[in-house]
Amino acid sequence: MLEAAQRHVAAIVSRNAGVTEVVRSVVTIDPGDAEALARRIVYLLDSPVTRWLLARHAAEEVRTLSWKRAAGRCLDVYRELS
Repeated sequence: MLEAAQRHVAAIVSRNAGVTEVVRSVVTIDPGDAEALARRIVYLLDSPVTRWLLARHAAEEVRTLSWKRAAGRCLDVYRELS
């Protein structure tokens, strides 16, 4: 999903995917729901504006992510707890 966002491609992910906590501009489906996946694929294929907006917003969200920033947040939590 992160790679798709970096390439400005709309993504469909499982609602259980942890990435949805970080990047919100995605289409989600219940795991194992093949019919929902098919419907979402057709929806995105038929909706170029929605597809473009999702891809653009996801790319913006991904641009703000970094391992250094994530590690800093973890350290902040550890400091608060100690």
